[in-house]
This record gives sequence, C-alpha cells and structure tokens, in this order.
Amino acid sequence: MKKASCLLLVLLFSVSFAFAEAKDESGQNSMTEREIQKTLQAEQEKEQQQEQEKERRQSAEEKKESEQNETKNIIIEKEKEDQEQSKAEKKPPEKEDVPKQISENAKTQMSIVARKIEEILQSATLQGEIGEQVKQITQEQNKAQNQIQQELGRLESRSKNLKLLVGIDYGAVKNLKKQIEQNRSRIEKLFQLQKQLPNQDDKNIVQETILALIQEDTSLREKITFEEQTKSWFGWFFKFFAR
Repeated sequence: MKKASCLLLVLLFSVSFAFAEAKDESGQNSMTEREIQKTLQAEQEKEQQQEQEKERRQSAEEKKESEQNETKNIIIEKEKEDQEQSKAEKKPPEKEDVPKQISENAKTQMSIVARKIEEILQSATLQGEIGEQVKQITQEQNKAQNQIQQELGRLESRSKNLKLLVGIDYGAVKNLKKQIEQNRSRIEKLFQLQKQLPNQDDKNIVQETILALIQEDTSLREKITFEEQTKSWFGWFFKFFAR
C-alpha cells in the first residue's frame, strides 16, 4: 500500500513538473514572438525613415540643380541681350578704329566692375555669414581684375609687325579665357548668395556687380575674337606651343 502511494506521488509530481515546464516554454515562445514583432516594426520604421530621408535629399538636389540651371540661363540670356544691344546701337566703325574701340570697351567695363567691387567691400550692411561670403568672392574677383588687366596689357603691347610675323600673344589669350571661366563661376555664386541677403540695398549692389561682370566678360570675348582673327606668317607655330 505504501509502495502504491509512493508511486502515485511520484507520478503526480512528474505530471506537475512537465506541465510547469511546458507552460514556461510557451511563455518563452510567446515572448520571442513579441520581440520579433517589435524588431520587425522597428526595421519597418527605420526603412520608412530612410526612404523619407532619401526623398528629402533627392528633392533638395533637384531644387539645387534647378536653381543652378536658372542661374546659367539668366546669365546666358543677359549675355545675348548685351551682344544684341551692342550690335544694334553701334554703327559699323572704320576698320582702323576697330581694335581701339574694342580695347576701350573692355577697359570701360573693367572700370565699372572695379567701382562695384569697391562698393561691396566698403558696405557696412553686408554682414553675417552670407555677407562675408559675398565679400570673400568679391575680393577674389578684385585679384582676378589685376590679372585680366595684365593679360590685356600683354596683348596690346605687341606691335603690328611682330603680330604679322609670329602672331598674337597666345599665352595671354589662353589666360584670359581661363579668367572668363572663373568669372562665370563667381557670377553664379554671387547670384545664389544675393537671393539670401536680407537687405534690399545689398541685393541691388550685388545684382549690379553681377551685370557689370557679365558685360565685362562679353567685352573680353570680343577682344579675344578680334585678336584671334589676326593673320601671321608663323603664328600657327607659336600657337601650338601655347596650348
């Protein structure tokens, strides 16, 4: 009888233990499922955030590209207007006066740019981060103006007889073209910055400077085009080494 009672107790204990273990395992499985669910939700939220961030970056890049294209189009249109206006207003000059008038026009435009640069550098209202960027670009342009003047001097210092023999100063022409490209880059930067200026007077000064720079570039291109039309005996040889 005692033996039967002991076996019954052992059996009940085994059943209770097995039930408790199964319950514990079920709880662990349930907890694991909740953790998986949370992990999946977190991953989904992370993917959604990444997608939204990607869309924001793409939108910002498209906006920036659109503004850059707008800047380039405005500059190109202004250059075309200046060229058309110049053709309409100017009477065909005498052949002897052409180089003189082209040189004077380039110098006149450079003088206008120099005055506008001075106005920006002396402005008391151009302050803050944007104002400092505008002044920094203007200082770079001021240095470039000196280099442009030197290259123009090199072109004009060569006599007609020397041009007839060896051609124009192709090194000076190459440097001027490089300066024109750098001018275009600074024009685009100034155009973007002037839209962010809070003071309308500062905006006007920067806009006038941009227009003056565009007109200067136009006059420099006219000068280069005229010089490159000069005929010579051995210019082709010196032009080859100036590349």
